[in-house]
Amino acid sequence: LVDASLESHGTDAIFLPCHISYERVIEAKSYVGELAGKAKAKESATGLVKTAGVLGGRYGAVYVTFDEPISLDEHLQARGLKRDALGDHERRAAVATLAHKIVYGINRSCVVTSTSLVAASVLGFRKKGIDEGVLLDGAKNLALHLARKAKGSVRWQPGLDVDDAGVLDVEVRTALERLVDDRLLVRASAGGRVLVQVAPEATFPLDAFKNQLLHHVVPECVVATAFAACATSDNEREVPRTQLKEAARTISRILKIEFIFRAGATFDELFDEATKNAVAVGFLEDVDDKLRTPAAKPAQNAKWFARSLILGYVEAYHACFAALERGPIANVKDAKTLVVALLDVLKAHAIAGELKAPEAASKANVENAVQLLQELGVINTNGVVVEEKRADLHAMTSMLSRAIRD
Repeated sequence: LVDASLESHGTDAIFLPCHISYERVIEAKSYVGELAGKAKAKESATGLVKTAGVLGGRYGAVYVTFDEPISLDEHLQARGLKRDALGDHERRAAVATLAHKIVYGINRSCVVTSTSLVAASVLGFRKKGIDEGVLLDGAKNLALHLARKAKGSVRWQPGLDVDDAGVLDVEVRTALERLVDDRLLVRASAGGRVLVQVAPEATFPLDAFKNQLLHHVVPECVVATAFAACATSDNEREVPRTQLKEAARTISRILKIEFIFRAGATFDELFDEATKNAVAVGFLEDVDDKLRTPAAKPAQNAKWFARSLILGYVEAYHACFAALERGPIANVKDAKTLVVALLDVLKAHAIAGELKAPEAASKANVENAVQLLQELGVINTNGVVVEEKRADLHAMTSMLSRAIRD
């Protein structure tokens, strides 16, 4: 689109970031299949007839929202560039920063729903069974955190009044009932307790709902993950600020394809904001030149909750890197066959119960991990590790290995 506009000699292009949020996943089975590596079914008249029953179902609300329009001409002018005098390098750089702005705008326009809050709470606790009250409190506390840190910039689902405790409680309970009705969550009663479990093969749809709000809290999640990577033992509660910052920078770079951070902000600014928000949540204390996790169990739980929200990405990248570190993978000829092989490795980890986050075994995660390795020059076009970059691969693998330990 940029090329077409530039070749038109004067016609501006306006990009309008748009986000579409679904209250329910309409074709959950096919969605799960695609993430597991199955080919997307081709569109056809026969397929349309077969899925006609979908039109008779009730799938809740769909929210279509927009961010501010972005002018290509204004974007170029802000970078001091002239559309008629762009070299190849300048054009590629301008397109990359424009894409960053668009995706950031898409994230910013996203509607946070009660369903996404409940799904995030389920995946934040990462327990085989969660007491219903704890699950609901997690969803409400997450909503209050978003409201506090975003200062009015969050687009809430219509009717979801976060400032009204009664309304918030009703909305998250309704969302929980909806997820149970859709067989994504299972409710069980035993020993006077009401427990909620993730239904079989429901992790991917729940993860999709969680991701609708994830961009709001990614910086705090990265800091919590970096803290685990810095600690020399599971019981260590204090990390030097400079060490934590460098670990957070490394993890952010590893996950740069997955997450878009605020456009125009420096890493130092984002890190300082993230640590302040982590302190506000209660899982960190800022003491002199160190950051400390309080000994109280709620603080430890909050830190684990933040780590868990991005654990699927961290585990996926770690498994891919570790597999390549172990040596050449059979039948790999290029990046495409490497993706297939690494996804198979992740599926084996999932079947063996070696993943804390089952959604890690996603084709999208593996594709992005391979793309990152290509961009860093760690693998060549044949999908083989470049010897000169093996030390870089080992450093990233070691960092993520520490980040995912209990």
